[in-house]
Amino acid sequence: AALAPAVVLKTGFYILVWYTFSTCLTLYNKTLLGDKLGKFPAPLLMNTVHFALQAALSKIILLFQAKGIDSAVEMSWKDYFMRVVPTALGTALDINLSNASLVFITVTFATMVCQPQNVNRHRQYSFCY
Repeated sequence: AALAPAVVLKTGFYILVWYTFSTCLTLYNKTLLGDKLGKFPAPLLMNTVHFALQAALSKIILLFQAKGIDSAVEMSWKDYFMRVVPTALGTALDINLSNASLVFITVTFATMVCQPQNVNRHRQYSFCY
């Protein structure tokens, strides 16, 4: 039951890309929100724009998938509020609070704390749902 070398390399590549993009986003946010450089006056507005762009790009990707938009899963309001809303609120709080903290902490410390936290959060979500 050994893993194929191609699978290990592919997984390592995806992890490396994820860490690279995460670090680049942290540096960008530090530059924009930091105490010395950017001092952007509305960090929550910036996060809202990022979330809106992410939602729009996700919708475009779904439109171009083989299944198309017609294969959407029907979900009751109870399921929506029990499953989607807590995850969305937790993610929004995580990102907004970590961006707000970039004013006070170094990028090295933020990267050291946030990246293992993201792995643990995704693992917890996968066990919950």
